[in-house]
Amino acid sequence: MKILTILLVILILLFLGSISVDAQRAGDHNEGNWPDQFELFIFVPEPNKNVSANGLEEAKMYMAILNKATNHPDRAQSDVEVWLSSENDQSILEPQMVTISEGEGRSEDISLRSKKAGTVTVTAIPVGIFNSTSTTVTFVPPEEPSALFFEASPKENIPADGSHSVKLTVKLLYPPNNQPYVSPKNISIDTWTDKGDQGPQIIIAKDTRVGQGEFTTYKVGTVNITAKSYDFNLEDMIKVTFISIITKLTLFLAAVGGLLGGFVKYIQENKKDGSRLNMIKLGIAYLICGVVLYIGAALRVQSMNEYNIPIESLFGVFLVGFVGGFVGFVGGSAISFLNSKFSGGKNEKKEQDN
Repeated sequence: MKILTILLVILILLFLGSISVDAQRAGDHNEGNWPDQFELFIFVPEPNKNVSANGLEEAKMYMAILNKATNHPDRAQSDVEVWLSSENDQSILEPQMVTISEGEGRSEDISLRSKKAGTVTVTAIPVGIFNSTSTTVTFVPPEEPSALFFEASPKENIPADGSHSVKLTVKLLYPPNNQPYVSPKNISIDTWTDKGDQGPQIIIAKDTRVGQGEFTTYKVGTVNITAKSYDFNLEDMIKVTFISIITKLTLFLAAVGGLLGGFVKYIQENKKDGSRLNMIKLGIAYLICGVVLYIGAALRVQSMNEYNIPIESLFGVFLVGFVGGFVGFVGGSAISFLNSKFSGGKNEKKEQDN
């Protein structure tokens, strides 16, 4: 009985061993020929979607392994490298090489964009073991813009001095979600104001979304700036406020500058016999000269700022006033006239005494 039991156990073990060997051999055979049981394909999540040929909207896809027996995706039994290409010279395919790693069922995402409407064929060429495959994506002409977006920065308290400017930004938008429009060519946007000023011509360059320009003026107040695209008959308007650069503070600085400039000039010309009383009497003239010269310079009167002193800073305002008091405005005629009135009689008396 014992001998029969032992023989039975031995037979069972031999049977199980043979099954294991056969299974191992079958597995080795299948692994070595696994490409015969699978195929490579390009999976497009939205195959029926019409993608806009605006160079921005993209069709997404990825490489995957398909089990021929089950017709379902499966995992790769070794790394599979795939080269990608598209025949449309206006299409942008990224990346151009992907990998399905061992044990994975798909590659990284692939992006396809186009600047030309039509059907684009994407071809996948695997390295080595699989046959090539392909798919197509349809790109439709981009919709024309339906709105013009116009903004300014800053919008308020801009000094109207001809140098401080406002930055103008223009975009063209298309439906349904007001996405920025990317044009295949340069687009010109004309700008102007309700006060007769011609603004900059803003260019939205080819393959870009935004155009910018700068506007400045000497006119004080609220300005309505209009931007218009004649290509699409779209326009928009914004309001910008410019303020005067002539303020109480700048007038005060110009007056102080004029006063000091006039005193310096008077002391230089009357070192010995100058009367301090006359200098004080002339102070009001020095002050007025400084203020008048500053106002003329602020209003861009050429003869009032022959020295081209920048008045955008407070120091520049003071310096213009100083020059006004030192040389007088209009060639110093005001100072000369007032100086002769205050000191002329005294000088004539001295000459008679001599």
